[in-house]
Amino acid sequence: MPRTIRDVFNQGDLNKLGSAALVLALGDELNNSVQTLVSAAVAGLVTLPDAFRAQAVLQAFDRTNGVYLAVAANEVVAGAGQVSVLATGNISVDPACLSVELMFVPSEGIVVTETLQVVAGVATFLAGKNGRKLLTSNVDVGVIPGAKIVAIRGPAPAAGRSAISADGATVRFNAADVVNGQATVKYIAGPSTTGVSRLNSVSQF
Repeated sequence: MPRTIRDVFNQGDLNKLGSAALVLALGDELNNSVQTLVSAAVAGLVTLPDAFRAQAVLQAFDRTNGVYLAVAANEVVAGAGQVSVLATGNISVDPACLSVELMFVPSEGIVVTETLQVVAGVATFLAGKNGRKLLTSNVDVGVIPGAKIVAIRGPAPAAGRSAISADGATVRFNAADVVNGQATVKYIAGPSTTGVSRLNSVSQF
């Protein structure tokens, strides 16, 4: 009898749990659940592992000064009394904060490194993948080769910077760095289906 993957987990049949975990990609789902972390902050920055970058901060407590930090807009550097998620998915905190307790939602997806062709300042992700967070960006062949700072998603980046486009399909570069050339990027690619969709998909086992 067809059941959803959620039904299979709730049933607790040991003969089926392995198959259900595989379909759900259970390891990825557990990684995507709300996380808590106590971390040092260096010059106002909490650097997270590549596969564990933040999508949103839910709460942050400044252990140095004994206060909760206000959540600022995404992709801006946090000011006094603030916390924010940067374009890279790392977390920015008040520079006076040296230790922080965080509760955050990780960015769902897989970490991918690709070497892409840049045409008219734009590099398209391979196989139609959708970019969620740009982790690093390096111009291999262009006007000014080298690493580029990850900028806010959407707007055209300034010289020395690169950014994921608003639709998530491409990385954009400034013409001062590369017009036509080649770039290597590391990014978090969004999944083709969400965890909730997989959990509620119908199983035949």
